Amino acid sequence: MPTTALKCLGTIAALAMVFVGSCLAPANAVTPDVSLPEWHALKMQVSEWNPAKGEVVIDADLRGIGMPLSGLSAELHWPKPIESGNGRQEAAGLAVGQSWKTRHSGSGVKPPFDGWIELEVHAKPDQAILRGSVERISTYTPAMRRIMIGEVVSVKAPLSIGRNLPLYIDKDIAVLMPRALVFTPVLKMGGRLLHLWTPQSASDGPVGTALSRLRTSLAVEPSARMLDEAVKAVDDAMTAASDSVEIRCEGGNPPFSVPLNVFRDAMSMNRAVLAAAREPGSTIAMGRIERLVRQAHPNFTTAFGWANVGVLQAEAGLTPRACESFREALDQIPAWPLVRGWLTDLEKGR
Repeated sequence: MPTTALKCLGTIAALAMVFVGSCLAPANAVTPDVSLPEWHALKMQVSEWNPAKGEVVIDADLRGIGMPLSGLSAELHWPKPIESGNGRQEAAGLAVGQSWKTRHSGSGVKPPFDGWIELEVHAKPDQAILRGSVERISTYTPAMRRIMIGEVVSVKAPLSIGRNLPLYIDKDIAVLMPRALVFTPVLKMGGRLLHLWTPQSASDGPVGTALSRLRTSLAVEPSARMLDEAVKAVDDAMTAASDSVEIRCEGGNPPFSVPLNVFRDAMSMNRAVLAAAREPGSTIAMGRIERLVRQAHPNFTTAFGWANVGVLQAEAGLTPRACESFREALDQIPAWPLVRGWLTDLEKGR
């Protein structure tokens, strides 16, 4: 795949996550300017990760939007050295309102892994219903409508609707996003760790220098005060930033641009976490993080925010609430052995 395509896919797939660890993408055919009505939805997530055995499982869920589908097939192509445990899976049809769930296992995973997977999926929409949808769209000009109806009529075989997605795996987590977007467990809080986002900038400049300072602070002395100063330096640098920040990926993968508003959301989470770390047990500080994760649209920060809330609540002795927060985090990133272990310990009274 060309570098430019990877860069584009990295931006779209990683930042359009409905939950950190899931990707919901409606179908688009022909061109972005003239597209068919949405006729399917495909959701994926890493559901299981066993570091001891090097085994990972990804679940996919396909459904039609207002119409039945036929000629279904799905196969996940793993990058080396991961070995596939499944071949192609097929189904004759899918009724309206139902979903087709497929499970794709891989073995021989050697963390850390930061790469790409390809889910090859084919399905055929119901032509009559799809044509009716086209004819009901009032914003189409006559010429556009003719083009769309021609596209519908030409659908004789299942269409390719698969996805290429980033996959990151280490001993603590497996998630459908690049390493550059994964929050790192770095700040001790009792027997657990708070997660912070510490990316590397792909270019020189004030933001890159400030991010480097933040990462250095973590490596030298990960205290709340030093980190707070480093995060403030990032805040100051962002005032001179453009509309996006280019983030460097590891393993030779090309960088991708994070919209500035998304970048600010992640840094806001960092600030709130550090403020709470300075005031252990503070209801106000914990509430600030919880408001961030509840008010924001789900993005790559949300699950890590819930994990942080759970760590703070557990340290404050709020065990039932901490368990619920960890469950919220695991609902978005199920293959998270670190947080699952914290939840299990709390449920067992440890």
